Amino acid sequence: MSSARCVQSEFCRERSYENTGLDLNFCYSMPQFSALENDLPACCNSKTNTNSLNSVPRLHFRDYIWAYTERYLAIEAMEEAAAAMMVGERNEVKEEEGSDGMKLVQQLIACAEAVACRDKTHASALLSELRAKALPRKPPWPTTSPPSNNRCRKLGERLRAIGDELDSYARSLGLNFEFLWVESCLENLKPKHFKLHDGEVVIINSILHLHCVVKESRGALNSVLQILHELSPKLLILVEQDSSHNGPFFLGRFMEALHYYSAIFDSLDAMLPKYDTRRAKIEQFFFAEEIKNIISCEGPARVERHERVDQWRRRLSRAGFQPAPIKMIMQAKQWLGKAKVCDGYTVTEEKGCLVLGWKSKPIIAVSCWKCS
Repeated sequence: MSSARCVQSEFCRERSYENTGLDLNFCYSMPQFSALENDLPACCNSKTNTNSLNSVPRLHFRDYIWAYTERYLAIEAMEEAAAAMMVGERNEVKEEEGSDGMKLVQQLIACAEAVACRDKTHASALLSELRAKALPRKPPWPTTSPPSNNRCRKLGERLRAIGDELDSYARSLGLNFEFLWVESCLENLKPKHFKLHDGEVVIINSILHLHCVVKESRGALNSVLQILHELSPKLLILVEQDSSHNGPFFLGRFMEALHYYSAIFDSLDAMLPKYDTRRAKIEQFFFAEEIKNIISCEGPARVERHERVDQWRRRLSRAGFQPAPIKMIMQAKQWLGKAKVCDGYTVTEEKGCLVLGWKSKPIIAVSCWKCS
């Protein structure tokens, strides 16, 4: 018997429906059929010593169904075991990554302690070890170049384009609009730069900028706040990082920055893939520059002087401002829920301020103020 088709012809003599079903579904080569025989019951495997074709036992359709069911269950069990093995391997990888992360944090803290103790030899050795582990190979995303002077020269053109866009939008709403930008740093601002008209309502929106004026002498920020108060704004909106990166001691600033930016990078992990180009630009040109300024700069060169909400509250109160209630906390929570950004982000109210955090770690604080 050279093929299953010979067996098929023998089974088809009675022309039963069961054999017809077998006729259509089991036209396999002989080696496959021989393998199937090993899975059948013992009563189906009995053979006589005669060479007659009639000595082959008749296999009913239910016997094949039983055999293939057993084989299917065996394959399914093997697949489940393989899946369980893969899950175990992934958990082991995650545990290894978590262990590597803890080792990295411990090395960073040890390096910071060595710097604080002015132990240059130990600090240099730890830095060399950290560099060796930081990027063992070139990152798959292309290295981006920092903004050039040509881009900086185009700032005026971009501001002009923004003004034109805002002007067209205001006209569509039937509003009179005038866009004016002042080419001056905050410390040199004067009320005359704004060219205000009588009866105009002034609203100041300061986003992640006032902390750059915080100096060790405190005089620069006080003068800027005094100028802003002279404008008699109807409302002052202040958005700042809710963290203490303005301490006088290096180790304290380092530990605060370590916890703060760890939360930020965790949120980036949840939002963007590891090698996303947008994420690379954010990390390289924004957060990396902030961290370097906080850690490695002193005196006037250190401009990233983030402070807590309570410190801003005291500064603005001394400058003649008083808190204005924020009535959009519920709307902010609803928007965060509808946007489905990520489960880790939180919005809370802290003494009249709106605080955006990551897993209960404050990141950004928004507060509103008006003249006393």
